[in-house]
Amino acid sequence: MKKYNLILIHSFPTNSLILGGLTAFLSKFFAVYFIDLPGFVRKVPPLETISVNGFSEYLAKEIQKLKLEKYILGCISFSFCVVCKMKVDESCRAILAITPFINKNSFLMDTTTSLKLFSFTELIKLLNVYDLLWKKSILTNFFKFRNPLILETIFTEMDPKTFVDTANLLFSYNQSAWLDKPTLLITSDNDKRLSTDFTKKMFVKNVKDLLIVQTELDHFPKDISEKYFEKEIKKEALDKILEWLETRY
Repeated sequence: MKKYNLILIHSFPTNSLILGGLTAFLSKFFAVYFIDLPGFVRKVPPLETISVNGFSEYLAKEIQKLKLEKYILGCISFSFCVVCKMKVDESCRAILAITPFINKNSFLMDTTTSLKLFSFTELIKLLNVYDLLWKKSILTNFFKFRNPLILETIFTEMDPKTFVDTANLLFSYNQSAWLDKPTLLITSDNDKRLSTDFTKKMFVKNVKDLLIVQTELDHFPKDISEKYFEKEIKKEALDKILEWLETRY
C-alpha cells in the first residue's frame, strides 16, 4: 500500500514521547515524520520568548530539512494555529487538523475560568516562579492527566517556562489564520476541552475543500499505547481519510 508522507506536530502539552502510540498506529498507513516544538522535549531547547510566530518559524525550518517532495501537514490542537502562521508551498498537499485549537474562543470553559487561568499564568511569569511550582498539582489539574507515565514525561521532558508561557498564550490568543489547502478536520464528541460546534462552524466558513471525520478521541490522551489510539480512531474513519487523500496527494 502506498504510504503518504505525514508531518505530525503535537498538541499542548504533549510531545513525541506521549504520542508515541499515535505515531506507531498512524505509521501503518503513513510515513510519519514527527516534529517536536522547542521546549516540549529536552533534546529541543526552548525558545527565549514564547510566541506562535516563534514556534512557526522553527517548524518551517524543520520541515525544510526533511526535503520531502510532497507531504500532508498534521497538527493536533494548539499546533494548528502554529501551522497556520507558516507559508507553505505546493509540497504541502493537505492539512490534517486533529481537534484543532483556533483561538481562545475554542475553549469550552466559561470566560471567568479562562480569565482566572490566564491571571494565574501571568502571576507565575511576573514572579518568575516556574521551577517552584513545577510538579505541583495546580499545574496539572486543568489538563486532568491521570496516567502517571504521561505526567512523569511532562515533568521530566518539558521546560517549565515553555509550559506556563504557552498556556498563558493560549488563554489570550484571539487571532484566526487559515491556509488555502485541502483540509481534513478530525473532530470528536469526547472532546471536553474545545468546542466541536465552534470548530466545525469556523472550518466550514473558512476552508473551501473540507472533509470532516468524526472519531472518539479524547482531547488529552488517557494512554500512550498504540492499542489505545487504534480504539479511538476507527478503521472506517481511516478508510474515509485515505480515500479522500487519493485525489489530493
